Amino acid sequence: MRKAHAGTATVVVALMATGAVAETEQQSFEAAAGGRFVLDADWGKVEVETWDRDVADIVVERTDELESLEFDEQEGTITVRARKKERGIFGWFRSDDAPLFRVTVPRRFDLDLTTAGGKIRIADIHGEVAARTAGGGVEIGEVAGSVHGRTAGGSIRIADATGAVDVGTSGGTIRLGRVGGPVHARTTGGSIHVDDAQGSVSAHTTGGSIRLGEVGGTLDAKTTGGSIRATLARQPEGDSKLRTTGGSIDLAVSEDVGVDVDARTTGGRVSSDLHMAAPASQSKSALVSEVNGGGPKLTLRTTGGSIRLRTP
Repeated sequence: MRKAHAGTATVVVALMATGAVAETEQQSFEAAAGGRFVLDADWGKVEVETWDRDVADIVVERTDELESLEFDEQEGTITVRARKKERGIFGWFRSDDAPLFRVTVPRRFDLDLTTAGGKIRIADIHGEVAARTAGGGVEIGEVAGSVHGRTAGGSIRIADATGAVDVGTSGGTIRLGRVGGPVHARTTGGSIHVDDAQGSVSAHTTGGSIRLGEVGGTLDAKTTGGSIRATLARQPEGDSKLRTTGGSIDLAVSEDVGVDVDARTTGGRVSSDLHMAAPASQSKSALVSEVNGGGPKLTLRTTGGSIRLRTP
């Protein structure tokens, strides 16, 4: 193991040029709170921790699986670039041999992480977070800031975020805790669960159910593979839509929220215990009416179940 400490530096670790096999490489940089860490890796798992020190410490394990490794620090931004050895197409899927990037940064720091083949795990942090991987899950603790997350091969889980959350996966579920800003969530391979969102929520999936706790803005929820359950807790500023072709819709509407409801189903019943004006249209499978004095339009559609409107 080698260790270097620098304020402004570029360190290139010539793993193959020297013919040496370096199992572990470590570099440390002076890093004041509010800086930024960037990872650009062809392959590898990523683990990020934080501490109360003005130092960024990067440890790369299993560097013998890398063709090249470069560390750079310029004007508060620390960048690590890693390139994978060419081993043929099947070499990309040997997760047991993947390098591990263990990163520790000041508690207030921005992250921009990209790896084409591994899981990303991030501890609690104050900063803007971007995490992208093509071959694993994304797990993030409490974030004082916004989050952008993408994976093509795993689930996404975020404990809490004070800012906006924009996440997408084509191979797993999405689970979010309390979100202080708007939510944009997409998956084609699982369910979506949001505990509490202060802003608007857009949630689309083709492979599972959608569960939304208290939502403080407009709702746009769509699934072709399950049911939708949500609570509209605060007055939305715009129109909302809930649509499914594979299950029921259960929506709770707070008594201080006014909307114009248009609810229709071809596979069940529409029922409501909300305070409504005289319905403009009502049948067993459809309901059009003002709720709590009316407001933005609320469209509910399902072809595979019932629709229930209720108080929280």
